[in-house]
This record gives sequence, structure tokens and C-alpha cells, in this order.
Amino acid sequence: MERAGVLQVPVPERDLVADTGIADRRTIRVQLGRLHGAVGLLHTETFTPANPRSSYEFEMKRPRFCAAPIRVAALG
Repeated sequence: MERAGVLQVPVPERDLVADTGIADRRTIRVQLGRLHGAVGLLHTETFTPANPRSSYEFEMKRPRFCAAPIRVAALG
């Protein structure tokens, strides 16, 4: 999100395995599911098994007090 500068980004499991060192994709799926609702939305409709380049997307919730577009770096 910080690299892209947006609140919704693809979260391909293969990239998360490489970025986090967690080799078990099931663990990654469980943790993404736990984040869903708590800090944002997990968009599963963006994943198509027949397309190897598709993936889930995760969208951070926009703070209630902020109506204007925000940069991700400003959240940190």
C-alpha cells in the first residue's frame, strides 16, 4: 500500500510468501480473513483460479474523520 500510494492493493499469496517468509499459504489466507472487517475489506471476487495473475485485494478502511483522499504514507 505504501509503495502504491493507494488504500486498495492486490495481495497475491505468492508475493506475501516471498515478502513475509511465511511458506504456508493457508496461514496467509487465515490472517487475511482475520484482517477482513477489523481494519479493512478483503475482496475475494477479484481472484479467478483460471487466471494465474489474479489475486485477492485488500482495502484499508478510510478513517471516519477523513473525507478527502489520503495518502497511505500519511497513515503511518
